[in-house]
Amino acid sequence: VHKAVEAAATGFSYRTAVVFAQPDDALPLVKTAFDRAETPQAKLNYAQLLCLLGDKGGVDVVLAAVEKEPWDKGWNFKGMGQFGASMSKLDAKILALGYAKDAKAVPALVKMAADVKADAEFSHFRALARAFELIGDKAAAPALARLLTLKPAAKGDKLPDRAEALREITLARALVRCGDVDGLGKATLERYLNDPRGHFARHAHAVLQAT
Repeated sequence: VHKAVEAAATGFSYRTAVVFAQPDDALPLVKTAFDRAETPQAKLNYAQLLCLLGDKGGVDVVLAAVEKEPWDKGWNFKGMGQFGASMSKLDAKILALGYAKDAKAVPALVKMAADVKADAEFSHFRALARAFELIGDKAAAPALARLLTLKPAAKGDKLPDRAEALREITLARALVRCGDVDGLGKATLERYLNDPRGHFARHAHAVLQAT
């Protein structure tokens, strides 16, 4: 664990998995490393780790980084033949803020969501949806509703492709769990209850049953 934490100062790698495999042992070490970080990048790396471990101590550093970064190149789901990271560096920071579950991040994330265009990559939609869902603040609901209506997956009676359906379900789930807006999230999930692709139908049913 000590070596994994030390290595995180210069970047995340397969070694970082040890931190999440032994969170109770790693957290005190990450806190110490964060306090003693000698470079801005090391400080940010340790701040992200703190957030991902559910500790709010790194939120201010990660939030400051997110607020000054423009949207970068994201990742699109295709289903087959994909390699490498499934999210961008900015997506990773946004997700880290979500895992910290600190509502102070919501205004900045709402502002970022307003800049997302309909043709943005799937990973950007997913990062925001997951972060808002983890924080669970109702203030995020309007931003999620906008993202959900920005690019409707369903076109008449035509079944949306997997990538579009996945994006829509991800956003709808987050919206429902943040309080919903005019029943939009619930209605979206209900459309998938009889989806012939069983995994979508089962997931929609599970989310609705839990709300």
